[in-house]
Parts: sequence; C-alpha cells; structure tokens
Amino acid sequence: MFKRARKLVRRLILRRHELPQQCILGMSDPQDEVAVELHGLSTPRDLTNRHTLACAAPFAVCVHLESGLEQRLREARRLSLHFRDRDSQRLLGELWLQFSGIVHFDDDQEAYCFTVSRCRNYCVPQAQLWLRYLHGGYVRWRRPPYMRYMRLASNDIRAMPIFFICPRPVGLVSVGAKGRLPRL
Repeated sequence: MFKRARKLVRRLILRRHELPQQCILGMSDPQDEVAVELHGLSTPRDLTNRHTLACAAPFAVCVHLESGLEQRLREARRLSLHFRDRDSQRLLGELWLQFSGIVHFDDDQEAYCFTVSRCRNYCVPQAQLWLRYLHGGYVRWRRPPYMRYMRLASNDIRAMPIFFICPRPVGLVSVGAKGRLPRL
C-alpha cells in the first residue's frame, strides 16, 4: 500500500510517467535535427559535428576548432554552447564553458577542452524541471553505498540532458599501452 501511495504522489508531482533517459533512433549522418553553436567569440561558430563529451565528472566538452585560438579562449568571458532546433531556431539549452586545456594531434590539429560551469534547459518548464532535480537527488541519496562509487556534482547531472539533446552516434574507444590491454 505504501508503494502504491508513493507512486501516486510521484505521478502527481512529476505529472507524467518516468521520462526515458535514452532513446534508440535511426538517424541519417550527419544529423540535421539540432544545431550546436559556440557563442562568446566574435561570431557564433557551428560546432554541430565538431564536439564531443570529454569527461562525465567533472562534465567536460571537447571541440575541434582552428589552431591558435588558445589566448582568445582563455580571455573570453562568456563562452557558451547553444543547442537549437534547426527548423524553428528555438533555443533548447545552453552550457556555459570555461577553458581547461588543449589536446594536440599529430597533424597540427587541436581540440579545445572546456568544463561546464553553468547550464540552462529550456525544453521543460522550470517548475517541473526543479521537481525532477529534487526527485533525482532523492533517488541518488537512497542509493545503497555500493552504488555510490561515482559522485557527480549536481551541475554535471543537469548538463548531461542538455548535451545529449543533440543526436549523436555512439562509439567505443579502447586505450592500450605497449601491447597490454587495459583492465575493465
């Protein structure tokens, strides 16, 4: 009876059924649903096919830009990624960025890494969004100790759904050292 009451209260507060954390969709390459733009330099730059997740904790993004931008990126005050619906140009979410480093490749290519300092989701009404954040915090708090191996900051948790608004292919990368495979 207690479980039924708890489910009813959760349904009343959160309104709908549980939203899925992921959806499997067939998509054409390159995807044309969501545009990703870097704002904060002189003009917005389209990064739709030139960005990736670098780390989940702390939440970090890696973008491919032309070489020689390090100083401008360090000095930029309001760098942000804007996620927009391509058809309506509606702003879906924003991630505010702080420059954190550069990854150099062999052929004079550079990828710039950023941590996410703030975020804003415009897909769900703010009141409903905060109720979901509270519910997610409660669920994480109730998790058994053996499942608490990776602690994510609340900002990192809020940034993930915004980042993954943009459909993207999933890949698996493995790193080895001198003939040895990493331990899983």
